[in-house]
Amino acid sequence: MERLYQRGSSLGLTTSEVDKALTLGRSSQELAWVKGRRELFEEERILEYECYDNNWHGQGRAVLTLKSWEDAEAGLFTGSHGPSSDGYYGWFAEHQMGLENGLYNLCDCEAAHCRVRKKRGDGRELIHVDTWRLLTPAAMVGTGYLKGMGLQLAEAALASAARDKKANTPGLGSGLDALLAAHEDEAPPPNVDKGRADARSRSPKRRESMKEYLMKQANKHGEAVAPSKKKKKEDRKARSHKKRRASSDTSSGERSDSSSFQLTPARGASSSGEWHKRNPGG
Repeated sequence: MERLYQRGSSLGLTTSEVDKALTLGRSSQELAWVKGRRELFEEERILEYECYDNNWHGQGRAVLTLKSWEDAEAGLFTGSHGPSSDGYYGWFAEHQMGLENGLYNLCDCEAAHCRVRKKRGDGRELIHVDTWRLLTPAAMVGTGYLKGMGLQLAEAALASAARDKKANTPGLGSGLDALLAAHEDEAPPPNVDKGRADARSRSPKRRESMKEYLMKQANKHGEAVAPSKKKKKEDRKARSHKKRRASSDTSSGERSDSSSFQLTPARGASSSGEWHKRNPGG
C-alpha cells in the first residue's frame, strides 16, 4: 500500500484523495460482507463471493465482474469470472462454467436451499451466490490471491483520479494573463481599432501583451515630443553661428580697446603731448 500512496503523491494527489481512489469513495458499511440478496447492483462492479462444491461444502472464494440483470425479479444476472482462491474451483470455473457471461443467482437465502432455476434448455452452469462483498482496489491488494489484479485496478484508479483533479483545477496562468482577462471587456486602447482589438482578445496567439502595448505607447510618445533630424541640424547650426558671432564680437572689442589704450607714462611724467611742449627740442 505504501507504494500506491507514493504513486498517488507523484501524480499530485493528497493522502485523502489516494484513499478515496483506492476505496472508490465507498464507506466501510458498503464494503462489508453481505448474506442474501441486496438491492444494490452496479454494472462492471467487482464482487467476491463464497464458493461451494457439489455437496454445498465451502470451496474458497472467487471473484466476478457484474454485467447485467438477466431476470432481476428472480435474482439472475450475468458476469465474467476472475481469479479463485481454490485451484480446483478455478479449474471448474474456467472449463465448465465459462469465464465470460456466466449465469449467477443472487440468492435471498442459503445457496443450498435456493429454489431458483435456470430456464429449460439453457446449457449454462448456474452458480448460486449467497454470501458476497463488493471489492475495491484497496481490499483486493490486501487479499493474497487478488493482489495482482488489485494493483492493476489501483494504478488505473489513481490515474483516473489524477486526470479528474487536473481537469477540475483552473489554470493559474500569469499575473499578466489575469490582468488581460480582467480587462478584455473594457474599451480598446486609444488609436487601436475596436474590431482588431476584439480579434486579438479572441485569439490568444495574436493578442498583444500589455508590455508590448506599453512599449508601443512609449515609443509613440517619444516620437511626438522628439524633434526631427532636420530640426536638430538647424538648431546645431544656429548654436554654432551664435557662438562664432559671440567670439567675433569679443575679438573686435579687444582690438578697439587696444587702439584707445594709452601706455601709462613713467612715474612723474605727464602725457607725451605735454612732454613735447615742455621740451621742444627733446
